Amino acid sequence: MTYERQDITEDFYAGDTKDIEVTIYDQDGQLKDLANSELTYALIYDDAKNPYTLFQKTSVGAIEIEITGTGKCVIHLLPGDTFSFNGTFRHQLHLVDENGYAGIVMSGKVQIFKSFARRSRNSGFEAYLSGTAS
Repeated sequence: MTYERQDITEDFYAGDTKDIEVTIYDQDGQLKDLANSELTYALIYDDAKNPYTLFQKTSVGAIEIEITGTGKCVIHLLPGDTFSFNGTFRHQLHLVDENGYAGIVMSGKVQIFKSFARRSRNSGFEAYLSGTAS
């Protein structure tokens, strides 16, 4: 069952750390058992002509998507995920459960604002350390 219009409505700036909490229900309206399931999150640029995926995260072999309980998961977005993006995007969460059922369970829009009050990690400043060398 796909839940549409799952938009991120709070302010979201490029390079922010963000946790997206998602609740997933089965077709009977009950919380979905996510044991042995694979979840894939995608952020999509869609200009109505040539949509393409900007990045994906998965629950398999990583902590990018964390299953936190029956029907509950958290998608962890890190600063590098959205560092260079600004504008309106779509996002989707795809599920493949242990029985092979596959489908989009969440879809919506994300507005990412340009961030000016940050410094890139690859700055050219020299670092001076104090202390004794061993």
